[in-house]
Amino acid sequence: MASTVLQSLNFFLIVFPFVLSLSIVIVRIWRKLVEKTLAIGEYSVSVCTARTWTTLMGMIYPEDALLMVAEALIAVLTATMWKYVVVSFSGFHQEDIPEGAVNQVNVLYWRFINNAIYNPILGLVKISFLITLQKLRSPNRMITASLWTLIIINVTYIFAATFGSIFMCIPVRKSWIMTETGSCGNRAQYIFGVIGVTIATDVLVTIIPAWIVIDLRMSVKNKLGVIAFLSLPLAVTTIACYRLHTFLVVFSLPKLSAEDPYNIRNALSNIESNLAVIATCGPTIKWILGRFIPWLDSLY
Repeated sequence: MASTVLQSLNFFLIVFPFVLSLSIVIVRIWRKLVEKTLAIGEYSVSVCTARTWTTLMGMIYPEDALLMVAEALIAVLTATMWKYVVVSFSGFHQEDIPEGAVNQVNVLYWRFINNAIYNPILGLVKISFLITLQKLRSPNRMITASLWTLIIINVTYIFAATFGSIFMCIPVRKSWIMTETGSCGNRAQYIFGVIGVTIATDVLVTIIPAWIVIDLRMSVKNKLGVIAFLSLPLAVTTIACYRLHTFLVVFSLPKLSAEDPYNIRNALSNIESNLAVIATCGPTIKWILGRFIPWLDSLY
């Protein structure tokens, strides 16, 4: 079957945000390496390969390493979500799909894979952002305690959400082979719980930058500029809220009804993940925009 316009839109929304986030992460890492590359020149040419590589790796901070891991997972998610859109005929009206064309086992299998990959991404990105905020070294002990608390919450979230998704059904293969003997947890409660925690931590993570900056000695204009770029994660909260709405609609359908695949709901996970990475790179975005809008460089 030829692809529909909406299925093509699904593919675009899966791939383009990834290309954008990957580009921004590359610029972020490149900037940090360039700022310290002069140190590499101290090594002789004969030992350049081994020692230079070691030096380069030493330049990668923990927050950047976490972001790179998250971006690698997004790369995998981009491929697996593309596959899911193909096997589930996302973007087609139900009545336009030939009878028997949809293999339900394949659909459920790729949904399972996507969920397992997606769950750690947001937690890794938030921890990366929180570590960056820690480096501002606020003298306020409440802020420091809040940062550590949110890091612990997100580490817990990563393990709980990921293992909760993988072991939703026992045995695991029952997640995609419904006829398998075994049992499954309440998927609706799990999804609402995960999205609820995501939204709550998004809001809390976004509040802290404003809390930190408000105590800094700088002009109101600069404070607002800093807060604006450090509050970009709020955009992720918007996507999370919309995802919550779409799941509420899906789970409110009568039991014997099936969701019409003519939608872009599946691409929302990719949009949210990539937007989270982009939002975490606020200073890098400011630097990129500053190449075209010079006055942005004067904000801080």
